[in-house]
Formats: sequence, C-alpha cells, structure tokens
Amino acid sequence: MIKFMSIASGSSGNCYYLSNGNQALLIDAGIPLRSISKALKDQLLSLEGHVMGVLVTHDHADHIRTVGSLGDKLNLPVF
Repeated sequence: MIKFMSIASGSSGNCYYLSNGNQALLIDAGIPLRSISKALKDQLLSLEGHVMGVLVTHDHADHIRTVGSLGDKLNLPVF
C-alpha cells in the first residue's frame, strides 16, 4: 500500500511523506524538524526507523531548511 501525505506545501515550507507501508521517504524538508515530527506523530508515524532518507527536489530554502538536521541528527541520507 502506497501512502502519500503533504505535511507542508507553500512558500513558507514544503515537505511530503511517501511510504510503501514498511519504509518511507521524505520529499523535501523545508519546515522545522519539530513540525515534521509532530505531523507524523499525529498520523501515528515516526521518523526514527521508518523514514529511510530525504529526496530534495531543488535547493530553495523552503525545500531544504531541515535537511541538515535530518542528516546530522537522524543520520538520514539526502538525495
């Protein structure tokens, strides 16, 4: 089962969640880590152990704000 969720979309930040049911990928990470974690928690999901990486569509601030934190704190690869 494929699950797609828009966590944030707009000029203030973009972040999307894509999962196959076992593993997930974030597409862009332009909002604070705390906001991403809360949005996932509200859906009974978490970053740890489930999200396997971050796919960045392009390098505008509203798409990459939290990429460094995700890479450093959670050791997630960034593509």
